[in-house]
Amino acid sequence: MSKWDVYADEWKRMYVDERMSTTQIAEKYRTHSSTVRMTLKPTGCLRTMSDACILRDQVYDMPRRESPFKQYYKEWCRMYRDGAGASIIASKFDCDVSTVHNALRSLGVETHRPDYSSVYDKWIEMYKNGHSGYDIAITYGCQPKTVYSALRNLGVVMDGRLIETRDSYHLFDVIDSDEKAYWIGFAYADGNVYEGHTLRFQLQVADIAHLSKLGKLFSIDARVYNGNAILLLHSTHMANILESIGVVPRKTYVDSRAVIDNISPDLRYAFIRGMIDGDGCVCKSTRRPHTLKDGTLKSKVTHTVSISTCNQMCEAIRQDIIENAGTTLGCITKRQGCSDMAFGGISNMRKIYEYIYTGATVWLERKRSRFEEYTGGKI
Repeated sequence: MSKWDVYADEWKRMYVDERMSTTQIAEKYRTHSSTVRMTLKPTGCLRTMSDACILRDQVYDMPRRESPFKQYYKEWCRMYRDGAGASIIASKFDCDVSTVHNALRSLGVETHRPDYSSVYDKWIEMYKNGHSGYDIAITYGCQPKTVYSALRNLGVVMDGRLIETRDSYHLFDVIDSDEKAYWIGFAYADGNVYEGHTLRFQLQVADIAHLSKLGKLFSIDARVYNGNAILLLHSTHMANILESIGVVPRKTYVDSRAVIDNISPDLRYAFIRGMIDGDGCVCKSTRRPHTLKDGTLKSKVTHTVSISTCNQMCEAIRQDIIENAGTTLGCITKRQGCSDMAFGGISNMRKIYEYIYTGATVWLERKRSRFEEYTGGKI
């Protein structure tokens, strides 16, 4: 299964409903149009060439117009004869490479394929380090298909997933730091391991900078997709490690306490911070005013820190916070399929804040800001 299969439904909608071409979709997702076509092929929505012509005539009801780039044809001819590649020209004038090639042929210019053999070693290194063929093509001013064709001929295995040579994919082999324990907690709360090789995160767009902190460890950028911030990490090894410690699909609905048991006791504060950032709530609420005996109205303000997960994990986190933060007992409320663990009161909130942020190296800014706003503390 290709990593792009998760976009099949969205690409089909864009292709069928929005009448976008495979090239336009590919440009939006920084991949090649052939990838889009291969992903859409099983859906049965791809148009044939005759369908495309009929669509152009019926939907747009207009003849082919003269190219808006015709005024640049002679300049392109001069640049090409001076040694500039068609991709470089296309990039400079913001058009497709085929537009440049067609223009040059119409002027009788014999086109040729540039020789990139001298940089093949660099392409292989870049691809192994996680850069896509699209990124390599942009760097070297050529077409993505040129890069992919060269890599295949050089024996580089490409299966839609990143080649696993980077040390970062062994990040969670040993959980021995605040940062690692935090991201394990965050992955448990807000991540999803699927198909045995992909760790997927989806947050609100406002949190894309936080997701990029994790992506930076793997030299991969988080991106906006369908109104959400998305980060996909493709590694069978890392997925297996996470599943072995309990970060599994539908983990909220199964006994997954083993995850926190695999975290060293002196790092569980970081794991809990990751849990709160991913699937917790830090809030202040005002109850409806009530009348006292002397007739005056009084409103009660409540402060709450809560986490929603499986009952066993709730109990493990509650016990750790009680023992190490010195809070009161807190409470666990069972719901259908999962449970809510909550600590109420400004005193408990302040103690939890001090426990999980002392020695912290990474956190979600808006959650920490909320803690500091409500408690008046700052570490």
